[in-house]
Amino acid sequence: EAARARLDDLAGKVAKLIDGCQVGAERTKTIVEKLRTFARAGEGEIQSVDLAESLDTAVMLLGHRIEASGIELHRDYGALPRYRCRAGALNQVFVNLLANALDAVGHAGGQVWISSRVLAE
Repeated sequence: EAARARLDDLAGKVAKLIDGCQVGAERTKTIVEKLRTFARAGEGEIQSVDLAESLDTAVMLLGHRIEASGIELHRDYGALPRYRCRAGALNQVFVNLLANALDAVGHAGGQVWISSRVLAE
């Protein structure tokens, strides 16, 4: 009876570990895909860019800093058209801006807002 309970407990723990591994593998896959996109965008060619996707890539690349700092990140993306630009340079700008914002807030309980809008001229 005790041995059976112990086996059931171990089976539950193994199932949780496998689920955790699966989640970790999916997260790693997403990170690698974003890094590939980020690296290809650095080739300097002008291309059509989804700004929300570029912003999300910057957030993903700095996700470890955001999580470790305890800073609350808010995203508020308005509808934006695609833009033609050097995607790698734009991605680097977004990463730098977000890193600067995290440095400026610098502590748990702080908040960083990322908003996008099309402004009327």
